Amino acid sequence: MVVLEDVTDIRQAEQLKTSFVAAASHELRTPLTSIRGFVATLLQAGEGGFDWETQAEFLEIVDTEAERLGQLLDDLLNTARIESGMAIQFNFTALDLNVLINRVVKLQSSYVRGHAIDVQVGQLPTVMADEGKVLQVLNNLLSNAIKYSPNGGTITVVGVEEQRATDTAPPRNGVRVSVTDQGMGIPKEALAGMFQRFYRVEGSHMVGIKGTGLGLYLIKHLIEGHGGKIWVDSEFGHGSTFSFWLPIEPSSQGPEISENGAGAPK
Repeated sequence: MVVLEDVTDIRQAEQLKTSFVAAASHELRTPLTSIRGFVATLLQAGEGGFDWETQAEFLEIVDTEAERLGQLLDDLLNTARIESGMAIQFNFTALDLNVLINRVVKLQSSYVRGHAIDVQVGQLPTVMADEGKVLQVLNNLLSNAIKYSPNGGTITVVGVEEQRATDTAPPRNGVRVSVTDQGMGIPKEALAGMFQRFYRVEGSHMVGIKGTGLGLYLIKHLIEGHGGKIWVDSEFGHGSTFSFWLPIEPSSQGPEISENGAGAPK
């Protein structure tokens, strides 16, 4: 008797995990190296080694990199919760998206290299949302726009009030935020996988661009936890636009998100 077992899926999963560990290690090491480098420079210079303006610049970089490191760790922890079937808790408060968008643009401006960030946001209505989760979504989309447009160009952030229906709810009033870059764009065949776990677009144009493949997977869950929707429009070689929509009032206060992405009231 001969027993045959197809282990293709198992081997693919093992390969994905190996690639993920390598990518995650790189992503964590980058801000950590920057933090240690600037702190070491300040310590070696000693008292009076740099004027206050220079010290403040170095400390601001350290603070920014520490926040980036914390965000990466949050991504890993939240993804682990989703994969284990545990719920992500949401804390809904009245949120001013105008203030939050400008805060994220200021934070991400320290990473731009030949980019211009154009903010086209009118006076948006207050939404009931989890500030930390929406901050995470905005940081991810803007940092991706910078990362995947290595030749620079204009990154445009648009915010408008818009009525929209989702797969699980009829049309409701809400806010749409879009982040558009003039970067490399996404091949048509890759668009369907953009929000899948560990998914990374392959190709020679991606050489040197690192990532864990978790960011978009996680923020999709976070947006859907608000009763919202996220999507992407892109043409390879001509940039991408990532958009998300949040209802002004979530369908239920304080949803929790588990592995299947379904929300449940507290």
